[in-house]
Amino acid sequence: MRVDGSLIFNDSDLILAAVLAGQGIGYLFEDQIVEFVAQGQLIQVLAEWCPSVPGYYLYHPNRRQIPPALAALIDALRI
Repeated sequence: MRVDGSLIFNDSDLILAAVLAGQGIGYLFEDQIVEFVAQGQLIQVLAEWCPSVPGYYLYHPNRRQIPPALAALIDALRI
């Protein structure tokens, strides 16, 4: 299929807005679109090509002297 024009974004919120507006397909994290899929607003395509990621990882240089802000972030992200 030949298409005229293209949209290229590096912001997931803009990708989601464009996809919801019917402008094409987007590659997003599943947790960003799960509610839209459940409501029938979006469908997943090429599911067999989407890698499964068990969770997020946070790397930081040292465990001994973690700044309080980083410690708070780690506690907030830990589910």
